[in-house]
Amino acid sequence: VQTDRNEFDQREWSKDQPLSFLTLREKFIEFKKTQSITAKQIRHIENVLNLAGENWDSLQIKDIKESEIDDFFIKIQDRSNKTRSNYKTTLHDFWSWVVRRERRNAKIEIPIFPDIHYKLGWRKIVSMEDQAKILNEIWNISNHENPRIWLGIKLLSLFPKVRPGEMRNVKEGHINLTDGWIFY
Repeated sequence: VQTDRNEFDQREWSKDQPLSFLTLREKFIEFKKTQSITAKQIRHIENVLNLAGENWDSLQIKDIKESEIDDFFIKIQDRSNKTRSNYKTTLHDFWSWVVRRERRNAKIEIPIFPDIHYKLGWRKIVSMEDQAKILNEIWNISNHENPRIWLGIKLLSLFPKVRPGEMRNVKEGHINLTDGWIFY
């Protein structure tokens, strides 16, 4: 039947299964490692594709349709909508790469992904006076134990674009007190 419709692809039947989800996701991760993205982004991609691979690794990429994708998002329903949206973006990026890669050899299309809506909340802002009182209290509490606690909180309050996770990774050698900068 596949040969009658010009849909037969010998690679689907080959022993190494070059069109399986498992093979393609491993190649996609290797491809992403050649791009200028961070190790954290690579880990995120690996985590998403490994999670999807729990259900799809034995399938050919052509056999993963909207129903399988919907089932995947139902399976991860306990995660926040923002996280699920990030997973959707990663999977869509993966499928776009597969379609570009296989456009001459296989008729693979990007499946329709479910709509995932989220709304980010506003940050809570305190006045400068309240912020000074909070910093003073933190100094009083932590000064004798570890003054670095106060320093970290002070830096986070002065530079709100710095993420707390980034601040946790800063080491003493990253701080230049003479010039007043942190290189991470």
